[in-house]
Amino acid sequence: MATILENILLSTTFYKPQSWVPGKSEEINRQINLFARNSNEAAMVIAHMICDSDGFTHTVDTEKSNAPYHGRGYIKLVRGENYKQASYDLFGDNRLISNPDAINYSVELCTRVSLWVWDKKVRPVLARSSSTGSFLLTTKAINRDVGNYSDHASKRYAVYCQAARMLGVKNLFKYE
Repeated sequence: MATILENILLSTTFYKPQSWVPGKSEEINRQINLFARNSNEAAMVIAHMICDSDGFTHTVDTEKSNAPYHGRGYIKLVRGENYKQASYDLFGDNRLISNPDAINYSVELCTRVSLWVWDKKVRPVLARSSSTGSFLLTTKAINRDVGNYSDHASKRYAVYCQAARMLGVKNLFKYE
């Protein structure tokens, strides 16, 4: 039986059946359910994860640099200081510094790291915004150089709206 995450993914243009791994959605679903404070936050997290990872198929930034701490995760963890802080916050050691590629090979770790990014980068922005917040602010917290009306941002918002409807969210965030 499909999870709500799979149903949301199936409703988007990001679904790639040839790349979907059975069982992946259960772990991602489990962690989002434990993490999200409400259905609206869950819808936002899911939308950003789907869009940032091209439907959960890319855990490494496609514009990967030669630097060891380039973007990894469903929501990309970037820069050495963030790898270090995430590693100590999540595990109390430096495992993400010594083996950053581990994020690419574990659905659980990839999801945990992505939710850490959300917690550290997006939740502070949400806390400062009103209850009828701006979805664009969440996009800019993750991808700072996104323009207000970019195709990238509008696709994320469309996925968020679909996820929010499927999760029963009544008061969706506005685009801006």
